[in-house]
Amino acid sequence: MKTDMPSEIGRPPRNIYKYHNGFKAVEWRNWIILFSLPLLLQYIDKRELKGWIDFVKAVKISLQLEIDYNQIDNLQNLLKNFYQDYERKYYKYDAKRLSACRISFHYLFHITDCIKYCGPCWIYWQFPMERLCGMLLPLIKNNIKPYDNLANNVLLLEKFFHLPYFNISETIFRKNIEKVWNSNLVFSIDDYEEELYWPSIQYNLINTESNHLFKYYNGKNIGHTSTF
Repeated sequence: MKTDMPSEIGRPPRNIYKYHNGFKAVEWRNWIILFSLPLLLQYIDKRELKGWIDFVKAVKISLQLEIDYNQIDNLQNLLKNFYQDYERKYYKYDAKRLSACRISFHYLFHITDCIKYCGPCWIYWQFPMERLCGMLLPLIKNNIKPYDNLANNVLLLEKFFHLPYFNISETIFRKNIEKVWNSNLVFSIDDYEEELYWPSIQYNLINTESNHLFKYYNGKNIGHTSTF
């Protein structure tokens, strides 16, 4: 399953019971909108998941790149329904269960205000910062003075990245030599900028591949094996 997952999903899903404390934002997003309902429906009756279903719908709307005012109103209603369902099932309006009312639930009611004032969530969400943290943490090698160590390594990296702009870089970096193709391996047409380069290795197309290629380019289905 993990090897067949689209790259846009991010890292393969981890066991939420074991690793939820270390979940990144993208993992929570995927768990909520992709995995939670199919998995929870195996153990919980759909009627008991009504509030969570509203929350999943709300998250999907909030992650859209463009949101109109009608969707914002719908988003607010979905979040309200989710919280009312949560209160009824877990808080139960019992003062002894007040600890179930987390401050994060209060924040949910400000999401629509943020969207109205600042735009869709993608403008200010934390995915880029999490990616940056993932790049910075491996740079810390000194446990006694981690911040000094991080600052020094970032500075060294930036200096290294700027080296190609100085002449001294020619003695440090190997110059990339462009591959030279024989003229008989390059196909071009006059007054046309693009060129077709013949593959540098020999590959024998099977009948299915050959048929697909001819069908795509010529609209014909020719059954024979071609060599490239």
